[in-house]
Amino acid sequence: MNSLQGRNILIVEDEWMLARDLLRAFETTGAHVVGPIPNIDQALQIINGGSAIDAAVVDLTLRGEQAYPVVDALESRKVPYIFATGLDWDSIPMRFRHVPTCVKPYECPDVAKMLSHHLAIGLDVNSALNEILKSLSPADYAVLKRYLEPIDLPRRMTLEYPGRALEHCYFPSSGVVSVVAHSKPESVEIALIGREGVTGLSAVSGGERGFHEVTVLIEGQGLRMSASRLQEVAASRPEIASAIRKFEFSLQQQIAETALAASRFTLEQRLARWLLLLSNRADTDGLAVTHETIAWKLGVRRAGVTQALRSFADASVIRL
Repeated sequence: MNSLQGRNILIVEDEWMLARDLLRAFETTGAHVVGPIPNIDQALQIINGGSAIDAAVVDLTLRGEQAYPVVDALESRKVPYIFATGLDWDSIPMRFRHVPTCVKPYECPDVAKMLSHHLAIGLDVNSALNEILKSLSPADYAVLKRYLEPIDLPRRMTLEYPGRALEHCYFPSSGVVSVVAHSKPESVEIALIGREGVTGLSAVSGGERGFHEVTVLIEGQGLRMSASRLQEVAASRPEIASAIRKFEFSLQQQIAETALAASRFTLEQRLARWLLLLSNRADTDGLAVTHETIAWKLGVRRAGVTQALRSFADASVIRL
């Protein structure tokens, strides 16, 4: 996901070396950088002068002065922005605590990534955002947004381990993750989660450890936040907790239907169901998974999967 390509990004930063590195990081994404601007007066001249600005990165302390006049000017033009600052959380006024923030010291590419996700969420909600987050009211989403961190989800990345402490909860915006139940020495997939859901559900109900192994099956991107922080926010915001529980109910239904399929369906029926579940969540007709992976997920022999896939192809249901 790159929402910066071709966009005019205002960088307001007074530390020369950091400003240079931010310039390079944003130019690498294909963005057009306005600045970097080192002081409040120049920033206000550019903003109030009508220059084309699609988004901004603002350091809140510029040459010893607070840069909130710059933020107010951006607000008046409805320009989206993030903070990249050395100020701690308590020093930021309450009215700005919903703004995504990178705290110094940071990696400049991470600032670009955060702004990219911020723009994707704000400008393309229907296609770019996790369904749970999209269902929230602006007020509830603003509370969560402060803690959300953009992250790539490469294939085979493990998000949760059974019996281990939950560090983060992940809201996929693309890709698919696999939920696998373990009972030594056996294991089997029990559910798939895409952008309709979230991982680490036990955190919302007060749990501190994962129940199952959760691993990325189809690579994608998403947002994550501290599991303990999500637990706190859900406890204080009933609508957020309700949105997550609605997904939890649908996940429980999927797990129950998976159990029914495993005990009553033929291999061909189970395979067809699994391919549909995966395709719906991957938002694509092309699925990059091996016969061996499918067999392991379903807990069956690879030869049986290969034979069933060939029969689907012969019937023009799929293309291999």
